[in-house]
Amino acid sequence: MRKYKKAGRMAAILASILVIDSFVGPISPYIDTYAYTNKSATVNASTLNVRSGPGTSYSIVTKLTNGAAVTVVNEKNGSDGALWYEIRFNNSNGQTVSGYVTKSYLKFAAVYTSNADFESRLSAQGFPESYKARLRALHAQYPNWVFTAQKTNIDWNTAVKEESLVGKTLVHTNSMSSWKSTETGAYDWNNSTWVGFDGSSWVTASEDIVKYYMDPRNFLDETNVFQFLTHTYDSNKHTMEGLNTMVKGTFLSGGTVNTDTSQSGGTTSPESGTSNNSGNSSGPGANIGPGGKPKHRVLLPAM
Repeated sequence: MRKYKKAGRMAAILASILVIDSFVGPISPYIDTYAYTNKSATVNASTLNVRSGPGTSYSIVTKLTNGAAVTVVNEKNGSDGALWYEIRFNNSNGQTVSGYVTKSYLKFAAVYTSNADFESRLSAQGFPESYKARLRALHAQYPNWVFTAQKTNIDWNTAVKEESLVGKTLVHTNSMSSWKSTETGAYDWNNSTWVGFDGSSWVTASEDIVKYYMDPRNFLDETNVFQFLTHTYDSNKHTMEGLNTMVKGTFLSGGTVNTDTSQSGGTTSPESGTSNNSGNSSGPGANIGPGGKPKHRVLLPAM
């Protein structure tokens, strides 16, 4: 009886091994695929070579341009020791293409984690809900950036109407038709041509394109947001020597800097590094405050 029990126990163990072996066999080729969590990414390079394997010695399958969307399905170390991502994407014909690219040239979307302090600041600044989604995305990538609303107190519809007057806002005559105005005086319906202003190469912009470029929400991304950077001179953060070094060799070299903030008619906040006066200029560049925090002043028309 004891021998039977022992033999039965051994049979059960052997049966388990056989079952496990038969289970593991067909599943194992797919373990790597399921173990890796696919991630969406975009190309962060002007042109990116997609290769047939993880290394520069492999042939180029195709090339991708900046901003192209891909899915990362795996990662491997190449012969050069660098990390390579295996990606998949659809080409212009809708076909799925696979290949490898180096880690350095892909960008993953940052996930925004609700931040009570950040949300409170957005509300305190008076940002409408339509602004917040884009500002949250920026905050997820760059948590040290500070956004300050600049209220223009200008009616949105009035501003668009004024900027769309014939001959006021111009686009190049080679622009697509939807960018060019067909209002009376801007377009000659008799000979189907646009009227030139400031030379024959420039014509009146359409109201739709004026409206697009006037709306800050269309430019709240990590590239275009820098047009809203604060450029107010602050003696606590800037020096004349530093500014002169930055502009050396440019058309700004040899100029003067107005360091008297009292002329702006506004007050400068030590916390934000921005002025409450809408007259201060903003544009491409950088104004870095305490802790390396760029200050972005976003225009808010009365909408």
